[in-house]
Amino acid sequence: MKMLKSLLKYVLYAVVLAVLFIDIWRMVSRFLFNNELPFLFGYSHVTVLSGSMEPAFSTGDLLIIHRENEYRTGDVITFWESGNLVTHRIIEKKPDGDEVITKGDFNNVPDNSPVGITQIAGRVVWVISGLGKFILFIRTPFGLLLVMAAGAMALFLPDWISNLKDQEGR
Repeated sequence: MKMLKSLLKYVLYAVVLAVLFIDIWRMVSRFLFNNELPFLFGYSHVTVLSGSMEPAFSTGDLLIIHRENEYRTGDVITFWESGNLVTHRIIEKKPDGDEVITKGDFNNVPDNSPVGITQIAGRVVWVISGLGKFILFIRTPFGLLLVMAAGAMALFLPDWISNLKDQEGR
């Protein structure tokens, strides 16, 4: 039982540190390098805010995207459109190869305008259901405070409980 608690403690540390590292990297990259969507080793993440790609993924899912050299029909891509990120499927490549036609799986018609290859941020390589809701939450002041409190509890609570048990045993 003690080993399980210890393992759980280290897993919690790793998750909190990974989330904090990614968000700190995003902030530093945004301010120092003026990157709207910072990448680390060619990977970045976005959160789904609409249901246009149901049932492939839902609102609140976290998408891991990767920059590719080439995109194919059928790939789900994230691209810039009017300053916003959109994630839809490529349904057709234009003959010149410089543009693609996209469509949300849940939408009845293709998107209004073709997407230039330079607008594409990356291809979706992994979907983590629901994690985007957590990421959006921890970016709020209350969420950040809650994560910091949980991290502090994870650091100090096991020792505090152990000290209480030692005092009761005396």
